[in-house]
Amino acid sequence: MSEAAIEISTATPAVVTDGIILTGSCIDSEELIRPAGGGGDESALRSAALCGLCLLNRARYTCPRCNAPYCTLACYRGNRHRTCSEEFYKTEVLEHLGQSRGEEDGRRRVEEILMRMKEMGEGGEEEEEEEEEGEGGVAERLAGLDLDSLTEEEMWELLSEEEREKFESLLGSGNMGALVPEWDPWWERHGGKQVEDVDERDANQTRGDDKNRDRIPAVWSKIPPLSSLSPNPSPLVRYTLVNSLFSYCFCLKRLNGDLSDRTARLEFGSWVLEHSAGLAEPRVFSSGSEALQSGLSAARTGPLFHREDRLAPLRAVLDVARLLRGRGGTEVSRYSLGALSELRRILGEKRGEEEEEEEGERRRRFRARKKCEFLLAWVSENGAELPALSLEVQQEYRRCLREEREVGEGRAMLERSWGGEGKRRKEPPKQGKLIQELD
Repeated sequence: MSEAAIEISTATPAVVTDGIILTGSCIDSEELIRPAGGGGDESALRSAALCGLCLLNRARYTCPRCNAPYCTLACYRGNRHRTCSEEFYKTEVLEHLGQSRGEEDGRRRVEEILMRMKEMGEGGEEEEEEEEEGEGGVAERLAGLDLDSLTEEEMWELLSEEEREKFESLLGSGNMGALVPEWDPWWERHGGKQVEDVDERDANQTRGDDKNRDRIPAVWSKIPPLSSLSPNPSPLVRYTLVNSLFSYCFCLKRLNGDLSDRTARLEFGSWVLEHSAGLAEPRVFSSGSEALQSGLSAARTGPLFHREDRLAPLRAVLDVARLLRGRGGTEVSRYSLGALSELRRILGEKRGEEEEEEEGERRRRFRARKKCEFLLAWVSENGAELPALSLEVQQEYRRCLREEREVGEGRAMLERSWGGEGKRRKEPPKQGKLIQELD
């Protein structure tokens, strides 16, 4: 679709598209999208929408410190914006420490972070003895403190000079993730108290609670009857569900499950649409394999793919199977409903007044949100279909895993024949002469 500005007529009746009844707010009166007139204005709009850091892509966000428009986290954390982003992350980490309050679990988390800072790059018996001494010092400094009452500057003063230097070094190297424990996804834990259905207001009030990232997301309490959205839904809808859940799992794990920050939530919503053709496009999948391969392809070629963790997209396939399996029994659909409800809420979250959003992006998020509502209605009335769908996803996971192993073995064999694994790859050995003259 062109990046031109778009005019939309909002006073229109509802129509059916992609098997979903959409209100007139998402189409014009002629069911057409047409470029706005005025070449000069269009050029100015395009220029204003460019990322102020790379000057190549469309700007989707605004830096909360310097108000610079940027397109992705890669630009936000890049060299041109490093000073500002490092200060922002420093402030965020210190605020996070303050939110831990003075409770026992909060003190333990802060203590763990401080100790990890001391352990980075250290080893040997002498260093271990120093660690033991430092551990006592950290515990003493935290004992009896009400972290919620401390300012950022006061929390910064709690760190020793060595700890501050390591903190700044980690910010500069981009290895702050080493201080944060890996998130344990809620769908990998069975049992525990179920979160009751809540309305939009209650969800907004609890969204910032750090403990919520370990709970099953609340289910949207206003799921409409499936018949009100589509009189005859296609049986292929289940595969759109598979594709959507894959994108949700993959992107959420890349954020380490932390959606407490509004900027992270907005970026998460954009990432999900980048990785899910089923949500972002009028794409219909004919099988679970096709739906998953679409997601895997997007994940392996997208900005969230890390070469050092090649199996991350494949693990997301197994996560989809777990979501579809749910709690089992009468609560088999609970996990899928929770994931779709959270995704729906995030896609509907509005940007700040200072953050501009292109009309095309706003429409894309609106349509994706409506698709989430349609999938919620389908899952709520077709929970009995989910176990079989989970088995189909598991079979695809095993097939992909076998292929990945075969590719890995072939890669290792080539590396050994071309100079050894871990060394700089050499060109394949040149073939010798087939015929050699004899003296």
